[in-house]
Amino acid sequence: MVEQPDGMVHVSELAHGYVKTPGEIVKEGDEVEAKVIDVDRKKKQIKLSMKALEPEIEEFKPARKESKKSGKHGKKEAEQAEPAEPKEAEQTAFQIAWQQAKEKADEGRAIKLRRAKAGLTREQEELIDRTLEKRLPTGG
Repeated sequence: MVEQPDGMVHVSELAHGYVKTPGEIVKEGDEVEAKVIDVDRKKKQIKLSMKALEPEIEEFKPARKESKKSGKHGKKEAEQAEPAEPKEAEQTAFQIAWQQAKEKADEGRAIKLRRAKAGLTREQEELIDRTLEKRLPTGG
């Protein structure tokens, strides 16, 4: 029987993708297969990788929106692409109540603003009327 040397695998080499803690993948004392990826004789270190022995799993990536292309090839690609149906997220009761309260508050602010503008206009008109009534005659 061949004696197997001890070694360490960096957390980034345990598996493809994000690994929060090594305990997600292995436990202390587990025997695993790993590939030697580097040997540093000066530091007496061997870098190992478990993920190098696993096939890389392609992550699902949503299709990007096609840019508008001119020419006959662009039309064919655009015809083949199916339009995505927009999905409306269902709102919770809290979100609906919040939206209603916000709309009511906005309406109240709009009414106050209109009243303030109307009051300011009336005040300005009264000032102009008084000024015109008490106007001093000019030489003429």
